[in-house]
Amino acid sequence: MPDNWQCHLEDTEWICRSQDKKEARQAIIILTAKEVGPADSLKSYENHLKTPKVTANRSGQPITSKVKHTKENQVNNHIWIDGLHLSSEVSGYYTRYLATTKGKIAILVTFSAHQRFYTNYTHHFFKAIQSLKVVATNALFAKPNMAPIHGANEQFGAGIVEAFPEDMYQEDEYEEDESMQDSGNTNAIAIGLVLLALAGYAYLQISKKQKKNKRKK
Repeated sequence: MPDNWQCHLEDTEWICRSQDKKEARQAIIILTAKEVGPADSLKSYENHLKTPKVTANRSGQPITSKVKHTKENQVNNHIWIDGLHLSSEVSGYYTRYLATTKGKIAILVTFSAHQRFYTNYTHHFFKAIQSLKVVATNALFAKPNMAPIHGANEQFGAGIVEAFPEDMYQEDEYEEDESMQDSGNTNAIAIGLVLLALAGYAYLQISKKQKKNKRKK
């Protein structure tokens, strides 16, 4: 992760994001774990991530995610199911999912960034993914305070969307920024046309003067 990122525990999810307020709203990494239940397997994770996810935006309108890829990914000799969606957790954000099981533990790590900034973070996400190592021991059950985990009957990844900080629900702000940019582009075009018209007018005036001077000679 970038040097200015920090991680902290909120309930049962570890949340990692930038300490810079502006950058913190652009991207986030969330890690959660649960006790393996009957529905937890690599195959079930793969099928789940192949299916578009329906969520709601801040206005309550349903949004269906776009599935970009779903595949197996071997990281440090361990198999993960790797999936990428757009608008699966929060509207306008790409979220990459890495899910796996080991022993009695099921683990999910999500890497999310707003679509306008996703390419800025792909390298950091790639490095973080390559560093993933699963260390699952019975100590997690004996000492749950070490790393709180969800129960076996809880839905895998259910706490991810709730873990997103409120300041990341900002699609309206980005739309406003884009409209301002479009307005700026329109103004620039208008100014360019005015300058072009003035240049044309000046050229015609100079041409007329040159013709008059030639006639006098």
